[in-house]
Amino acid sequence: MKKLTLLFSGAVLALVGMAIVNSLQASQEPVQADVTPEEMQEIMMNMMKMAQPGPEHAQLMKMVGKWNTSIKMKMDPNGPWETHNGHSKIQKALGGRYVIEKFTAEMGMMGKMEGLLILGYNNLSEEYESVWMDTMSTWPILAHGKINEDGHTMMEGLMKDVITPEGRPYRYVSIPVDEDHFITKMYDTIPPMGDVQVMEIAYTRKK
Repeated sequence: MKKLTLLFSGAVLALVGMAIVNSLQASQEPVQADVTPEEMQEIMMNMMKMAQPGPEHAQLMKMVGKWNTSIKMKMDPNGPWETHNGHSKIQKALGGRYVIEKFTAEMGMMGKMEGLLILGYNNLSEEYESVWMDTMSTWPILAHGKINEDGHTMMEGLMKDVITPEGRPYRYVSIPVDEDHFITKMYDTIPPMGDVQVMEIAYTRKK
């Protein structure tokens, strides 16, 4: 069975701000307004509303803090779990619209790994979005998803690496335990097995 090298990813995307672009006619004729002043005011008010943090963002802020991490991972899906320890610092950003996680861990033979996760909630798509970057690559990994009925954040995207540069499906699940603990499980697509759990990170808040 083909062994795939795991490139750790987490979870979310860098979100892009909105802008209004006015189209100008090439001729010297006066430009006709596409919307009335009342409609423009309504558009602007809706833009302001959609830009404000909501309850989903408040939920993200519960992650803010310093954490110890206990990591289980498999380089070979048929092999044993490897265990490692790490640290995480999660900060709020842009007025509580995003959290930024700075992750470090000693990954055995792979050495020290540093990672950066940006996670937010998109009011337009009504989904959580994340972007993950680390010292084991020079490209980001994106994911998006929602919270299910059990309170688990279910994220999915494309894992890109030297084996599959075009990307293959992957997903990760964030499971809250209590205010001081949560667990993230990561699943990769590994032929011919399909969807396989390859990593688990248990977070414990530093006191």
